[in-house]
Amino acid sequence: MPQFSKTLILPLVAVVAASVLSCGKNADDASSVGRAGSITVDVNDENAQQIGEVMASIDEAGGATGSLAIASVGSRASCAGYGFGSCTANTVNRVFNGCSIGLSTLSGTVGLTWTGSSVNCTLGAAGDSIQRSPNFTMTGPRGGTLAVTKAGALGQALTWTGGTGASKTFDFTSDGINRRITHSGVTYYDVTTRTTSAIAVSGTSRSGRVMSGGTLRLTNNVTAATCDVSPSNVTWEMGCNCATNGSWSGNCGGQTFAIEITGCGTGTLTAGTSSQSVAFDRCLAN
Repeated sequence: MPQFSKTLILPLVAVVAASVLSCGKNADDASSVGRAGSITVDVNDENAQQIGEVMASIDEAGGATGSLAIASVGSRASCAGYGFGSCTANTVNRVFNGCSIGLSTLSGTVGLTWTGSSVNCTLGAAGDSIQRSPNFTMTGPRGGTLAVTKAGALGQALTWTGGTGASKTFDFTSDGINRRITHSGVTYYDVTTRTTSAIAVSGTSRSGRVMSGGTLRLTNNVTAATCDVSPSNVTWEMGCNCATNGSWSGNCGGQTFAIEITGCGTGTLTAGTSSQSVAFDRCLAN
């Protein structure tokens, strides 16, 4: 099986995704964008961003407060907790109307739909689910874009499997979410994630929410290579939309791939024999 290429399109200086989206690490900023061989993407870092997207999506299914019982409306100046509309016909739309993450801005929407016996966007009974359909774009000051869209029929879903109150348990599943980085019409990263077995989530609030087990598969749409990773005791705490400790591990293109979460939006990524720090672009303190 072919490995994930460190340079999907242009074989020269590797820069992380944030470099394409914002300031970059290029020595010649004025001419490097679009010049043959000048821009590539750190694919290991971007694969880690897929995991950050999954963690943020679980929290987002609980609305501005992160509670999985009901989506609360809210409005803030930055993207944390921003843009949740009111519940209409068991659906809440979150609109990113140019809110900011660092030097980048978000536009587009995320649709959240409650199914089964749910009423007024509140889970009613075991078997009900919250389905999430993302369709948003992050744009950096230099014009690079990161697009996150639903690739399957359902997107992502949290299904109530048992328990009551704050002790509810869920299965997280996904039939396809695509993450693509482009600049000046050129695609530098194109990966779709889906679950091959459900990931267990326990707890409805950030205070002690834990996810473990199951398998998340990342498929490189350029090379057809795959990564399979699983969470272990990935745990939230108040004040962050993503988990703040725990780990993910598995195999990526024939080599080991692991992330140790070190704080809100931060982690240590080990791919094969190399390690690096990673900052998850969808994980925010709020």
